[in-house]
Amino acid sequence: MAARVVDLFPEKTIAKAVRLSSSGYFVRDAHQVMRATAEALADKRLANSGHVTDQAELARWVPVISRLVSRLVGPAPAHRVYTVVTWYRDQPTWRKDKYLPRVDTAKTLREKFDRLEAAMHSRMDSSEPDDEIPRDVLRAAVGGDGPVLTSIERDVFAPARKLRLTGDDLGLARALARLHASIRAERAAAGVSDDLVRQLGGAVGLLARYVAFLGDQGWVATLRVLQPDSPAFAQFRRGQAQLDARDRDPVTGKSH
Repeated sequence: MAARVVDLFPEKTIAKAVRLSSSGYFVRDAHQVMRATAEALADKRLANSGHVTDQAELARWVPVISRLVSRLVGPAPAHRVYTVVTWYRDQPTWRKDKYLPRVDTAKTLREKFDRLEAAMHSRMDSSEPDDEIPRDVLRAAVGGDGPVLTSIERDVFAPARKLRLTGDDLGLARALARLHASIRAERAAAGVSDDLVRQLGGAVGLLARYVAFLGDQGWVATLRVLQPDSPAFAQFRRGQAQLDARDRDPVTGKSH
């Protein structure tokens, strides 16, 4: 029995048991795992293209993933798909691998799962070490070395480590990078001008304020709070809008 941590509300995080026995899942547990698989795939899509997957699309992905799971043989097929997708999510976007297919939706996951799983096993069997470090992830997120990299390391990553969220430093860096990409993507979709960005603050500065906000709450939390659709981030955005003289959302600049 493994414990899966589920973030229901920012102030209330509970541990929920998920059966991962080799004999398979209960049906209700399989659905939870397939939903988690969809969320991991959405994280990778965001890292690959900056596209934010909404809740409605996530819900549509689960039946597609279910069809993939139903065709697999062997024990715990839902966990097998989840393992492959989370491995794929954690592969650095800057690393080019001609044998690693690009998967951005549940449909392409279903079509390319066999190739993706083969790539995972090939990489795991390889003697080549995965020497990626948090700085590599943060550098890729901000587009290179320089003052912005220094700022995200000093003002965002270092304080975030003190929050003691679940996961290691590399997982923390990846979660911060995904949230950084989401902020930039949402601003681009909203047509936020450079002048408005200067008024609201850059994505790194917004991340720094959010991490400080999390530290002030004293919550027992997980890396889920660093996802763009987390209740904690929504609460932070509402609070920042209330502090703004024009009641503007700190990401889009739109008035509430």
